[in-house]
Amino acid sequence: MIDFHSHILAHMDHGARRTATSLAQLDTIYKAGVGAVCASSHFYPQQVLPETFLRARAQWLDHVIRHMEDNPRPAIIPSAEVLICEGMEELEGLSDLCVEGTNVLLLEMPFTQEHWNNRLYNTVAEIGALGINPVLAHVDRYPKKLIEPLFEMGSTGQLNASSL
Repeated sequence: MIDFHSHILAHMDHGARRTATSLAQLDTIYKAGVGAVCASSHFYPQQVLPETFLRARAQWLDHVIRHMEDNPRPAIIPSAEVLICEGMEELEGLSDLCVEGTNVLLLEMPFTQEHWNNRLYNTVAEIGALGINPVLAHVDRYPKKLIEPLFEMGSTGQLNASSL
C-alpha cells in the first residue's frame, strides 16, 4: 500500500509540527501495513517559487530521514499538493512538483465554487497536455457536478480515507 497524500514533513505546512511527530506518524503508517508514503506538503504558487519549495522539502525530508534510526518505516516519496491557479501550466518547474519519479501531479482544487470556472478547467486540460497526469486531491470535498468534467478530461482523484 502507498499513502498517496500525507503531510508528514515537519515544518513544511499544517501537518507535522515537529520531527518527533513526523517519526510517530511514520511508525503508525508502517504498522498499518503501508510500505511507502508520499510526502505531499502544500505548494502555493502565489507564495513561493518551485525551487524554493523544493529546497525546503529536500531539507526537511533529509532531516526526518537522519532521525529515523534503525526502526522500520515506510519509504518516503517526495511529492507536493499543488494549489491550482489559472495559468499554472506556464509555471517553470511544474513537473518537478510531481510525485518523484512520475508525471503525476496532486492538485488541490478551490474550496469555493465561485473559483470553478472555464479558465480553471482549461488550466487542468493544459497541464494534461504537457504530459502531466493531474490527480485531484480529496475529491470527496467537492460537488460531483464540479469534478465530473475533470474526470472526463482524464484526471483522476484521491479520496480521504475518512470519506470511505
